[in-house]
Amino acid sequence: MKLKFLLPAILLVSLPLSGHDFWIRPSSFRPALGETVSVSLRVGQQFMGDPVGRSAQIIHSFVVRDAAGERPVNGEEATDPAGSFKAQTGGAIVLGYQSNPQFVWLPAPKFEAYLREEGLEHIAVLRERQSQTARPGRERFTRFAKSLLYAGGNATSAKMPRPFGYRLEIVPQTNPYFSKGDSVSFLLLYESKPLANVLVVATSEDGSSARMKTRTDTRGKVTFRLGRGTWLINAVHMVAAPPGANADWDSLWASLTFDRDGGDQKAGSTPNDDLGIKEIQQGSFARMPNAAHGVKTHLSFWDYDSPVPIAVAPRSLRSSLHLITNQFNKLLTRTGGLS
Repeated sequence: MKLKFLLPAILLVSLPLSGHDFWIRPSSFRPALGETVSVSLRVGQQFMGDPVGRSAQIIHSFVVRDAAGERPVNGEEATDPAGSFKAQTGGAIVLGYQSNPQFVWLPAPKFEAYLREEGLEHIAVLRERQSQTARPGRERFTRFAKSLLYAGGNATSAKMPRPFGYRLEIVPQTNPYFSKGDSVSFLLLYESKPLANVLVVATSEDGSSARMKTRTDTRGKVTFRLGRGTWLINAVHMVAAPPGANADWDSLWASLTFDRDGGDQKAGSTPNDDLGIKEIQQGSFARMPNAAHGVKTHLSFWDYDSPVPIAVAPRSLRSSLHLITNQFNKLLTRTGGLS
């Protein structure tokens, strides 16, 4: 079949999705000085996610902070990656993203299940006490995502950037690029104060380690034993929405991504980065989780006359769909491209 038209190879998610993790995935966690780093946004579950296109309507702030100061992460609207920056100074670099509040309405059974899944049982108890268990969940949610990088080759300073002051924020207490052994500690801050008894989850990008969950102690602190590779730490906190918010609950979603020594892979590469062209031509595919909608999905080529999808997905898909784009580009090259 002669390929005539290619649907967008990257699904740009812009829907207000609650109940899913949100994180930053840079093209490299260890850029060289002067290197331009592309910055992707992801939404999904268990470090498997869909790209989120840049949206001026949703972004409240999107910045990079290093030894030279703070500056915006610039990018083009409705694109993935959502932005880029140049590594100007050596040492720690932190990316920060805050969304504008968004709204979601969930039927009561789904809302109750979501509360328990995310460790928000105290809200379910409050709803029961107020005879609201059968009522839909009207939620206003805000994302606070960070990513910690280290530029300039060999690490020479363990100095950490100061917190952004987000309403909910995960702050490393141990620099993961310097910590000896596997123990890495984090502080969860709510309105700049330590927050106790909140579920915090640690997930490795390559799936080599089990997903770990624990709650913050009375000082708002958690400690995980993290192996090598790229990690996502995330937490969610929910409180009653203020009067006039057009919602019953405010949910705050915090995340932090970083790389432990030896695990830095460019976004788009995975241990299985060799999906064969033969498999693509035959239309075989592995089931791929669609974190946005909780259903299976695929990307497709379409012919002008009769749409015939050729669906592909790598055998081990984790956080980035750039790999699929790369494989499509290989197919286009071998078939003569779009004509």
